[in-house]
Amino acid sequence: MIILPHVLTVIFVVTLPGLQTGYKIVLTGLITASVIYYYRWHISRSLGKSVLQAVHTMNVGNAGSWTIDLAGQKEIGAVLLPDSFVNNWMVILNFKDRQNKRYTLLVPADAVSDDVFRQLKVRVRLFSDRNG
Repeated sequence: MIILPHVLTVIFVVTLPGLQTGYKIVLTGLITASVIYYYRWHISRSLGKSVLQAVHTMNVGNAGSWTIDLAGQKEIGAVLLPDSFVNNWMVILNFKDRQNKRYTLLVPADAVSDDVFRQLKVRVRLFSDRNG
């Protein structure tokens, strides 16, 4: 999902008529750097800002709280943002901490059991902070 758009872009750049070879090489290098960055961020989760896991603690009477574990060995409290995305194949969790830093966790449907994925979809729809 992250690699395919990059590969298609490289194919487009390489086959683009009228673009000098030097520009094609530079653009291909930039696209390659981008795919490596996003791979490390979301797939291998080896960047310090990569979210390794998110835990939702429910409290009576409110939406509860989220704690996210970062690859940089840090655990922080966060708010689930309303722009988090839910569909049948993937959930994209967008968080914000107290310093307004944003974090993202991609959860493909095949990464967890069907029951856990269904519960996650419901929690995201119910408990994302609609006030931002």
